[in-house]
Amino acid sequence: MSYLGLRSKKVAIVGAGAIGTNTAKLLAKAGVGSITLIDRDFIELKNLQRQTLFTKKDVGMPKAIVAKKKLKELNSKTKINAIVADLNYKNASLLSSNLVLDCTDNFETRFLINDYCKKNGVSWVYAAVIRNIGTVYNIIPDNACFRCIFNNHSSLETCDTAGVSNTAVVKTSSLQASEAIKILLKKKYEKNMVRINKQQLIKLKVKKNRDCKSCKGDYEYLTGKKGSKVLKLCGTNTYQVKGKPINLKLLMKKLKGNVKNFDYCIHFNKITLFKDGRAIIKANSSEKAKSIYSRIIG
Repeated sequence: MSYLGLRSKKVAIVGAGAIGTNTAKLLAKAGVGSITLIDRDFIELKNLQRQTLFTKKDVGMPKAIVAKKKLKELNSKTKINAIVADLNYKNASLLSSNLVLDCTDNFETRFLINDYCKKNGVSWVYAAVIRNIGTVYNIIPDNACFRCIFNNHSSLETCDTAGVSNTAVVKTSSLQASEAIKILLKKKYEKNMVRINKQQLIKLKVKKNRDCKSCKGDYEYLTGKKGSKVLKLCGTNTYQVKGKPINLKLLMKKLKGNVKNFDYCIHFNKITLFKDGRAIIKANSSEKAKSIYSRIIG
């Protein structure tokens, strides 16, 4: 298969964690012309086991920024745009590309991606790993969308509750990258949902849901009708709390202790604060996370 056609293609990858960094490496090596990396998180020591693009010296740095540097070392010709942000209905235009790759850790973001791609006629590839099971599904305009399949996500397992196999991550990202290349080059792609369970590849047929709101043009997540102010992230006791824009310079003067300034955000104790009012907080519960946020921000 000739990869020359990839030079003119732009891919948006949401999530620079285990799957995202592996998929990004494969696409950069394949010669994709432009990759936009969108991630809201920072590198922690516990990430290094599965997120092999990072090393100990990267701990504390934004995943997207570090990933950009490492990917440029792999292929200097690929344009890498690193965005440290929470993807939401206000900035969903960041997804503008030939293909969107979902490498996120939560269903709310996936529903947003689905709404954006459905409305704009953009294909995207869903990829996820829970325990030792990987799942990949190509979501093409006019075919069954993500919300046709996953309508209620409140009871679904997460990588935090069930754990993630390193081997499953590698296999899943490899399949996602392979399918992405096929779609970008307009080659024959897999139309079924694929489950990777150890050495088995299980293909599952999916059908459109007549009652799917996204297929009917009701984009609840893209318009902001649906969405949480507090999200449980894929990490032990890690929450994202959304608030109003913050003047970080003024806040730094008020805080007492070791405050790290990353220009677009600051890190203080167990909380990382962004200019847009978003915060990533280490806490034992969502209520505790909100309490910490209120105590610092007001």
